[in-house]
Amino acid sequence: FDRQDPRILYQQDNSKRVSIRLPEGEGTPPLVTFFEKADLSTFLHESAHYYLHVFESVATQEGAPSQLVDDFAAVKDWWRSNAAEVATEAGVSERNVKRYLDSGTTANADMDKAIGVALQEQWARGYEAYLLEGKAPSNALRTAFEAFSAWLVNVYRQARGLNVQINDELRGVF
Repeated sequence: FDRQDPRILYQQDNSKRVSIRLPEGEGTPPLVTFFEKADLSTFLHESAHYYLHVFESVATQEGAPSQLVDDFAAVKDWWRSNAAEVATEAGVSERNVKRYLDSGTTANADMDKAIGVALQEQWARGYEAYLLEGKAPSNALRTAFEAFSAWLVNVYRQARGLNVQINDELRGVF
């Protein structure tokens, strides 16, 4: 995979557990690549990236349902309240993070990419924390995180409909 591809997200610590390439347009599927060091949280973390990508795409479309628009505004408010942490991770100033959140760009493509990745990572880690605690990072984010949880449960339910039976021995392998 190409680490310079802005659609690629990967661990900042270079541990190479997984990468995800987000879709560029309609009909382009996401691509998730799991590496040897992937662990049990990897799927959940990467699912959060994809969910945020879809969530933002839908919430920012003209005529989007008001609840989605409000939920995405809550996400942006949460990012704004954590702009210092995002800035540190992106290697930019807090002012640049806020500019990006306000207008969608800093007018510097490299900086925009770094901020976008840092925002994605903060969302994914926030969701992991939510799963651990069972509590969203803020009341305003509760609805967005609950919607993601419902989606994830649905993914797992669909996986059960794979028309395959496994025994206890195989379960032990998993």
